[in-house]
Amino acid sequence: MIKIRKFKNLEIEMIRSGITRKDIAKALNITYTTISYKINNTKPFYRDEMFKIKELLKTNLSLDELFLIDENENEKEVKNGRL
Repeated sequence: MIKIRKFKNLEIEMIRSGITRKDIAKALNITYTTISYKINNTKPFYRDEMFKIKELLKTNLSLDELFLIDENENEKEVKNGRL
């Protein structure tokens, strides 16, 4: 099974900065499960959460870049029946 990375740039920046999902959940005062749903694009991020995550990661990416979803990747997986 191939895992689709919904927010590829977000995950790359998390790795670069050493920030975990647990760290983000704590900073946003939400559960680990909730942040996992949001990163996996099952639940939406609120705009204020996006700003807090950007600040926590200390990234120069814009919010649009950080929370970019690769629609072509998703379409490819659906066509292959893997989603």
